[in-house]
Formats: sequence, structure tokens, C-alpha cells
Amino acid sequence: MKSLAILGCLLSLSAFVGTDEVAAQDKAPPKPAIKRAITIGIRISDWLLIHSDGSGIVGFGDGPGRQFTAGTFDVEKVTKELKKLPIDPKGEWRTHYYFGFESERKGPEKPGPRYHTQDPKLIPALFQKAIEASGKTRDDFPPGFGELNTPPPRDNK
Repeated sequence: MKSLAILGCLLSLSAFVGTDEVAAQDKAPPKPAIKRAITIGIRISDWLLIHSDGSGIVGFGDGPGRQFTAGTFDVEKVTKELKKLPIDPKGEWRTHYYFGFESERKGPEKPGPRYHTQDPKLIPALFQKAIEASGKTRDDFPPGFGELNTPPPRDNK
């Protein structure tokens, strides 16, 4: 008789635990994977990576960079603003800001196009926002970080 009572308790317990597991699975939908969305740079040294959730990393050189949290940037809005910039098809990384979108990537080893601009407002503002969101200040970065400092044109005389 005792074994029947114990068996009944075990069956009730297993049924109870099983429903909790199913209920827990229904409560938390899987989070979408966070992926790189936008890459922005100046020269080879200054870079800003914005991820699909608005988080990212701002840094220089081969250093680890400074992270900022999700929601710092609205990726859709930043993408639209960047696409409105005047593009210089002859631009290069030494003389222009550059940016690209992961959504335009052609394959794992084939990045999408890199766009070049000398627009003086948007990209420096994005760098500044990322610096502030990382909890750092401009003093924590090299002088001229996030700014396009093009050398004066050479005199070919």
C-alpha cells in the first residue's frame, strides 16, 4: 500500500515538473542574434562598429575598443542618414570617411561596397555619440579621433 502511495506521488510530481518545463519554454522566445550592421572608419586607425541592436564598439588602431550598449543607435535611422550623404566614387580611406553595411555583404569572404564621403557633420557626430555612450571622453582617445583631417593639397610646382 505504501508503494502505491509513493508511486502516485512520483507520478504527480513528474507530471507537475513536466508542465513547468513546457510553460517555461513558451514564456521566453529566443532572442535574435546580434550581428554587425554598420562599419564606419577614418584612415586605418579610427573605427566604429554598430551592431543590429544599436550597441557596438568604438576604437582606434588594433586596440580592443570601447563598448556601448544596445539602443545607443537606431540602426535603421543611421543607415538612412548615411545613404543620404554625398558619395565620392574616387574617395579613399586616407582622405575620406568610409562606411559599409553588412546587409550588402555578398558572402562570408566578400564584403559589400565601401562608400566614401567628406561630409563634415554626420560621421563625427556618430563617433561623438559612441564615445559618450561608452562612458569615455574625447580625452581617452588620440587627438583628432573621429575627425577627418585631410592634408592640404600638394603644390605641384
